[in-house]
Amino acid sequence: MPSFKGIDVSKYQGRIHWAGVKSAGMKFAMIRAGVAQPDGQITLDPMFYSNLKGAAAEGISTGVYVYLLTRTFDAAKRAGGQVVSMVRDWEITYPIAADMEDRIYFSGNREENAAIVQGFLSGVAELDYYPILYTYTAFAKEHLDMEEVSAYPLWLADYRTEPGYDGKYTMWQYSSQGEVEGISTPVDLDESYIDYPVFLREQGKNGLKPPATKWQLNIYSFRTQSRAAEVAEAFRTLDLYCEVRPNGREWRIVMYSFSQRERAEAVSQAIRALGFYNEVQPLG
Repeated sequence: MPSFKGIDVSKYQGRIHWAGVKSAGMKFAMIRAGVAQPDGQITLDPMFYSNLKGAAAEGISTGVYVYLLTRTFDAAKRAGGQVVSMVRDWEITYPIAADMEDRIYFSGNREENAAIVQGFLSGVAELDYYPILYTYTAFAKEHLDMEEVSAYPLWLADYRTEPGYDGKYTMWQYSSQGEVEGISTPVDLDESYIDYPVFLREQGKNGLKPPATKWQLNIYSFRTQSRAAEVAEAFRTLDLYCEVRPNGREWRIVMYSFSQRERAEAVSQAIRALGFYNEVQPLG
């Protein structure tokens, strides 16, 4: 099974040198957004946006987690909606996690705790972002009705060589004492068994656009429609389908559709050689 190495971080790791993290081979980082208080309001982790910015600058994929202290379904759902609003301007290519592990839930029964975390997970999912449940093995067994939350993927914390959880999980936090270049404190180490950046883009989740399957050329810029039409007709004789469209006060030729980007790029280079500026763009 292919796996991807990553970390999860919060204010407790201090200021991170993300270039070092990248050079250490980390492919993703789950970054704490904050703590969801009993009323569902999230107290911001002071390093959240700094960490998002630093990871993005180094091309490290990012997901987000929120530490739960909520005590009701509605409060947890409110927190799920808030964290989505916090990340809408960022490219989040890993899931948004509900971190349910606090001792306050020891007094609740397994069904009550499952209902609470479902509030957060459903609040994220209803906004078309991709949620995941984070917890550790003993908590999952003793304090959560895992059947009730089985519709959602699991990010499991278990520091044994082989996790003691019998169910399925798509991410594994396997150490809390990792040493990673660029981080001066011990850090949690993770593995993901799904290529989430590809998966979430294909699903159109987290505001990510599905990958383009067709490509077009935009050929600029012609001062008159008649000149653009003349050039377009010449291209059509080469079996290149195109149309003339307005482009502000000028005109452009749109040539489509190419099923392979490589073919579109080859045609683009040939057209540039003829002196026509153009760009390859995804269709739609």
